Amino acid sequence: MHVWETLEELPKDWRHGAIALGMFDGLHLGHQRVIRRAVTLAAAQGIPALALTFRNHPLSVIAPKRSPLYIEGPEERREIMERLGVEGLVELSFTADIARLTALSFLTWLTEKAAPAVLVVGSNYSFGDGGRGDGAYLQAQEDRFGYRTEVCPLVTVDGETVSSTKIRDLLRQGALAKVNRFLGRPFTVSGVVRHGDARGRNLGFPTANLALSPERAMLANGAYAVRVRFGGRDRFGIASIGRHPTFGGEERRLEIHLLDFAGDLYETRMTVEFIARLREEKTFPSAQALQRQLCADEAAARKIFHLQ
Repeated sequence: MHVWETLEELPKDWRHGAIALGMFDGLHLGHQRVIRRAVTLAAAQGIPALALTFRNHPLSVIAPKRSPLYIEGPEERREIMERLGVEGLVELSFTADIARLTALSFLTWLTEKAAPAVLVVGSNYSFGDGGRGDGAYLQAQEDRFGYRTEVCPLVTVDGETVSSTKIRDLLRQGALAKVNRFLGRPFTVSGVVRHGDARGRNLGFPTANLALSPERAMLANGAYAVRVRFGGRDRFGIASIGRHPTFGGEERRLEIHLLDFAGDLYETRMTVEFIARLREEKTFPSAQALQRQLCADEAAARKIFHLQ
């Protein structure tokens, strides 16, 4: 997948494509519907399949105090888009200048630089100063700018509309099963293994430690069954999110104990997929009590993954 940071960088042979427009934070089922529709239309017409989004959330410029946490990191978002069939991704920086553009000015800029054949958006998509542009506005301007618009309906799961805001709320609650249903895939965190304090190793449960970004939406503290990808293969494990209250810890961290694995993982980049929530974070009266709980967590994870 090709990635550009400005519309001006878009090569001429990538113009006249089908473009999915949106912030796409979380790339949940609603976002996937929009992107898949653009990919399908592009394939049917023999034109490029593109997506246009922003690296930073518009609220980070318009109202920084209300800017939300990101559901996935930029590298994860790119990987998911590529799996969905996006061939070219334009990741703009949302700036004060863009925030001041009217809907007409933004659309004029987009069509001058990309000359889209098709624009695909969700029914709650908005753009331009004050969010005055939407799917209906795009349709009203079709003859003027020479593209066709498709507006995709919102997706519902369990009678609820899927949205990034709802997913953030579910993450805070630790409602992993529902998060994964809304995402249409496991909630995922990627990072590079760093040095920890070796407490897990001393308890017989060595862990790989990943830093948690303060800008990233994260699951509630607790223990989870996870699938971990690194070195070209998948492994299984138990993950802990929290501050180690048993040992008076203060820094929130993600630690992963891999099942049936021994080896040095420092500086290894890994992707952690959260499959099931095992329990909430607890404070234990002793290291031995924590060790017994970790044994129970491992047994529960092995049962989930059908491991002997």
